[in-house]
Amino acid sequence: MDHTKKKLVFILLSILLGLGIYQHYFKISFENYKSLNKKYISKETFNKILILHSECFEPDKRKYLSRYFANLQEAKGATDQAIHPAFISNEVEAILQKGRLTKPKNFRHMKNVTIAKKNGRVLGLYNCNEENQITHSSIMIHNVCVAKESRGHGVGTALMKHAISKCYSKNRDLTLTVYQDQKKTISLYKKLGFKIVAIEKNPNDEFIMFQKFLMKYVRPI
Repeated sequence: MDHTKKKLVFILLSILLGLGIYQHYFKISFENYKSLNKKYISKETFNKILILHSECFEPDKRKYLSRYFANLQEAKGATDQAIHPAFISNEVEAILQKGRLTKPKNFRHMKNVTIAKKNGRVLGLYNCNEENQITHSSIMIHNVCVAKESRGHGVGTALMKHAISKCYSKNRDLTLTVYQDQKKTISLYKKLGFKIVAIEKNPNDEFIMFQKFLMKYVRPI
């Protein structure tokens, strides 16, 4: 084998080796948990996703609760004091603080959870379960969350493709909800086959669908 061929073989082997190392250390992997009960998940991993979940959803919850209470107070014809931003902010913060105290215990009951990891680091999560408050017993994807530093790198797309593959059932609609002003997220969901549909049932708690769309997955033919 002449020098040129040896060099080409060396380059090819180097590329293959590099790809192997990349796949081993950097490819996104998915871990599925029947629930977040202590017998299924380590304390360390549980704490990581608990923090991640809070980082993903608490800012949105604060924002939409503030809007919800402002609208509610105005609809009731409340006094100026009751709809003052500072008053509403205090009310919302009280709700969030109560949620922080009860969340670790409640979080343990989350079922059918999938965690995305890369190189041992938790990148995101989702779960899916039967839902019948706003649909007629669809399978709904919940708690889609991607770590802030991992956004914009294809993690959300990979997470949702995995969710569709794992949660889809021929006998049930596959659904999710999304806030109406989250344009980028809605665009991603549409690219993956979801479409906005009418709410099938009015939930008892009107905040559940406050400023949200219901989206249903349409499997490609």
